[in-house]
Amino acid sequence: MKKLVLSLALVACLGGCKDKPSMSIHAAARSGNLQQFEKHFKAGTDLDGLDEDGNSPLVLAAQQGHTKAVGRMIERGADVNMKTRDGTTPLFVAAGHPRVAALLEENGAREDPMMLLDRMLKAFDVLFALLAEYPDDCDKALA
Repeated sequence: MKKLVLSLALVACLGGCKDKPSMSIHAAARSGNLQQFEKHFKAGTDLDGLDEDGNSPLVLAAQQGHTKAVGRMIERGADVNMKTRDGTTPLFVAAGHPRVAALLEENGAREDPMMLLDRMLKAFDVLFALLAEYPDDCDKALA
C-alpha cells in the first residue's frame, strides 16, 4: 500500500511539474519565451510584479521588442501604464520597437509627460557638465 501511495504521488508530481514554469516570468519576458509565459499564465503568476531591478515583465518584453509576448500579457491583463521603480513605462522603453509601441498605444498606454521632462532635464545636466569639463573640445565641435 505504501508503494502504491508513493507511486501515485510521484505520478501526480510529474504530471503537474511539466506545467510549472522553469524560469521566472521576468526571464521569460527578456527572452520572449511564449511557452514559459503560458505556464506562468496557468500558474496565476502576477504579471505586474517587479523584479529585483524594479522592472515589470511587460517593460522587459517591450524593451526587447517581443511583440507576441507583449500582446499575450496585455490579453491577460498586464497594466500597460505601470511604471518601474524609476518611473519608466513600457511605452518609453518600446520607443525602438514601433510594432510594440503601437500595440501598447492601441491598448491604452500613455507616456507620463513629467517623466519625459525629468529625463530631458537629466540629459541637459550631463550635457552642461561635459561642456564645463571640456570647453575647448566643445568649441572645436561647434566650429
